[in-house]
Amino acid sequence: MGRHGDNRSKNPGVPAVEASSGANAAGHDIVNSVALHIDSAVIIFPEAYPHLTDLPKQAQRADDRAATQVLYGQELTHLEAEAKQLRVRLLLARDELTACRPVTQALTAAREEAAGFATRLTAVEAELSEARTRAEAAEADRDRLADQAAGQRHQLKHAVAYSREQQSALAVQRERVKTLQVELQVFQHQVQPLLHQPSDADPQQGNPAEIVLASLTAPGEVAGAHAPADALAVVQASVPVPDWQPAPVRRWRPERELAYPEPWNMDEPLSAPQRERLDMLRKSWREFTKDLKTTRSRLGVPFHVRAARRTINWLHRSTGDSRWLLLGESIEALQHFDIGYGPTGEATPDAAVPKPPEYELTMATVIAYRCSVDQLRTDLRKLTGLHFDRHR
Repeated sequence: MGRHGDNRSKNPGVPAVEASSGANAAGHDIVNSVALHIDSAVIIFPEAYPHLTDLPKQAQRADDRAATQVLYGQELTHLEAEAKQLRVRLLLARDELTACRPVTQALTAAREEAAGFATRLTAVEAELSEARTRAEAAEADRDRLADQAAGQRHQLKHAVAYSREQQSALAVQRERVKTLQVELQVFQHQVQPLLHQPSDADPQQGNPAEIVLASLTAPGEVAGAHAPADALAVVQASVPVPDWQPAPVRRWRPERELAYPEPWNMDEPLSAPQRERLDMLRKSWREFTKDLKTTRSRLGVPFHVRAARRTINWLHRSTGDSRWLLLGESIEALQHFDIGYGPTGEATPDAAVPKPPEYELTMATVIAYRCSVDQLRTDLRKLTGLHFDRHR
């Protein structure tokens, strides 16, 4: 108890080892094995492990035997070599670290600059997206305004043309009114003496006023004996002189026609726009024929009188109203609307392909034609109403 108690380690949990000689010194492996397999009840603190591993070295240094000193020297030489290598590697590592420090700094600066570029790129992309959105909106507004301007220019062009045509028609009407006023004065001067003649005139000769009125009408419209079988009596002189005249037909075709564009399809000689516009003309003319059918029914036109011009001629002969002749002239100017605008020639064994139209049908021509037809329909309805009220 006394000797072992004196050589016991001050650190609890570490067994005492005699370091006076190397005879009983435990090897490094044995110390480790003892540390691993020591009783679990004994607590070994971490700071005791270097002391345990250093015990074999102390024992070797204290051992006087030559073999032990040789082993100790070899181990010391080996450790010094390892330490020298470690110092060399440490110096090399320091040199490499010193050499890599600028690169590391440059890399760090590059990363920071790249981060700044990424932030600026994100901001530029956002601005570019907003600018693109504004540009698209501006383009849409520009297209819309361009369409509106084109439509307004088109309407203004047609309005100017229509205004000029109306002014020309108004000038013609004024000249016609002046002519009718002169004719009315002449007619009054001719009828006035006849109305004041004595009443002992030959009754077989008829009323002189009727004779004068009959003399002013067209040839073949005076005597009922020479009139067609389907004609009614000529209007009497008691019918008031008309104070309204139908508007003359306007020139709806342009003075200079546009040639039909080429090339054209032999199977479809009419282009789609030309076909649609020609259908508009046909539709306008069908609307007029419907009004003319109503006129035939109201004024008692015979069934066998079918054509538009024949109907107008019958109404002129039956009523003696020269205003029907004006409507007949308008009909002549408007009923042959497809001349030059439709394909010419028929498919025959010798010529199986019809020729293309001569002229291009523009929308301005369609509008002018429809205005003329509308005016003709208005005059037809008004004149029909006047005669229907008189003969009702």
